[in-house]
Amino acid sequence: AALTDIVFNGKLRVELRPLTAKLPCFEALVVTFMERPFINFAFKVGGLDMMSLGPGDISVAKAVSGIIKWILQEMMLYPKKLVIPMLDNVNVNALANPAPTGILQIEMIGADNLRKADIMGLSDPYVVIKLGEKEVKTKVISNTLNPRWNEKFDILVHDKLAQVLLFRVFDEDVESDDPLGNCQIPLTVLTDLKLSAFNLPLTDTSTGSLLMKLTYVPLELTTMAFDPTESDFEECESDGSSESDRDVIENKKGAFVKKRKQSFAMRSLKAVKSKILIGREAEETEAAKVEPKIESKNDMGVLTVQDISAKTAKAVKMYCTVTMDGDVLEQTWVSAKDLESEWAIAYHVLVKGAKNAEIFVNLFEKHSVGSDKKVGSVRLRIAEMIESGYVVENAWPLTDQDSSQTVLKLKAIWNPAARIK
Repeated sequence: AALTDIVFNGKLRVELRPLTAKLPCFEALVVTFMERPFINFAFKVGGLDMMSLGPGDISVAKAVSGIIKWILQEMMLYPKKLVIPMLDNVNVNALANPAPTGILQIEMIGADNLRKADIMGLSDPYVVIKLGEKEVKTKVISNTLNPRWNEKFDILVHDKLAQVLLFRVFDEDVESDDPLGNCQIPLTVLTDLKLSAFNLPLTDTSTGSLLMKLTYVPLELTTMAFDPTESDFEECESDGSSESDRDVIENKKGAFVKKRKQSFAMRSLKAVKSKILIGREAEETEAAKVEPKIESKNDMGVLTVQDISAKTAKAVKMYCTVTMDGDVLEQTWVSAKDLESEWAIAYHVLVKGAKNAEIFVNLFEKHSVGSDKKVGSVRLRIAEMIESGYVVENAWPLTDQDSSQTVLKLKAIWNPAARIK
């Protein structure tokens, strides 16, 4: 068998970071696709082209390319990154799972003058909104060319300077949905904590525009799990007394966080003074007529759960889930059968109503037959984390039904949304 003629087509981002004085002057090569890549290749066994077998949607080509695309997206579609260490002791987890830097609040108002896609001269439109690997969809509104969705979405932002918000409009049909046009907005046009109204003409179509309001809300604290680079806090000062080197570094980080909070507040005061409208400048829209109002961000933020590990009295297969309000938000992979299990990954959870929010990290024992067994849970209360300095790192004993002792260890970081002061 041979896999040949491999073609990748997509926007690839390559980072050399973090920089260091040691050759090759960077610790790791970090690679990510900024959008879903196009993939094509030939797969032959002897003289038989395996990719040509099977009809249409159930062909070998479609199945194999779908699997490869899924693997690439799981590993390399932004914000996920493939990390190739160039030196020893590189923090691969922090580089591969970057923490978000802000929250994008989207209000999808509606559309005007869409293309007629149905035989009756109307359409059944909906919008797919995409940022990085995150994708959300509005409801379908039937029989209209001027739909009003008035739906709100919140999406985590990992790099405001690099990310682009994509909109794709479709007409819902029984067999396959027809495209009605696209548009996009680079996040760089948004000002922190300022509500901006847009009326964007659609491309790849003959008519139509989208109406929306966007607000970018930065997070107050530093990202990468409180691991700023040396250049980030080289201006922060310490008294240099009898403290250990570790204490001095922690003091510098604290000063850096305080400095970041102050800068966000100053930018916020400036940002709220104006409003942006781009798109069809000569045309007033419903979105443009709405006076921007900044809601309080005091009760919103991102909880990062990382460095999860478990120790058990007997060798078992384990996995964890992260839940809020009964919904499973994240789930680790199933570990190998062992006394100790580790999950080197970071999960970032958007939390609203933080004062009363409770997030649970649940440990399960994987069974081959029958239902999996829940060993226990760790409850994270955001209000308590705020009181204790935003960071919790501990090992919690869990007692299952058989009274055997299990310990679940993790680190949790609360990163609140910035707000106008």
